Amino acid sequence: MNGESISALSDNDLVSLALNGSTEAFPVLLKRYSHRISEKAKSFRFTQGVETDDFYQEGVIGFYSAVFSYDPVKSDNFSAYAMVLTEQAMQRYYKSLNRKKHCPLKNYVQIEDLAEIESKNLSPEDVLLLKEQQRALFESLSDFELSVAKAYLLGFSRKATAEALNCELKQVDNAVQRIRQKIKKD
Repeated sequence: MNGESISALSDNDLVSLALNGSTEAFPVLLKRYSHRISEKAKSFRFTQGVETDDFYQEGVIGFYSAVFSYDPVKSDNFSAYAMVLTEQAMQRYYKSLNRKKHCPLKNYVQIEDLAEIESKNLSPEDVLLLKEQQRALFESLSDFELSVAKAYLLGFSRKATAEALNCELKQVDNAVQRIRQKIKKD
């Protein structure tokens, strides 16, 4: 089927084609609904630490599920069915973000910000204040945390840091989380 004739088909016909293995049907359906999915994703734009694109991707996953689980016998309105599943996918993602295990991601602080003091156009007083805060932070770190922070600022990956410090990767991950918490306190 050529691109012009497939795009003229109804939603139900495209869903039937997708269910029968057509690789052309789903992209056409997604293109039709991408604006609506995007608009729904924008309603979550005030979620701290998450991009609207993340919600859009979750919506696309929900839409994909709708296409491949739709039964025209149970409902003749694919559009409503698809948007319900799309919104439910976004809501599940939103709820998952509020779980305690995701708290470190929501309270994320860039360690690289410490290394950027010289690259900013700051007054001498601001530079002095930032350096003092940096010194105080480094003094609050344990020896291990300080080693991890220095390795991180030098561009070492977490795995390379663990190998260099002769420790487990999990220890490095935990140290990075503690460092971020200490940065956040300042």
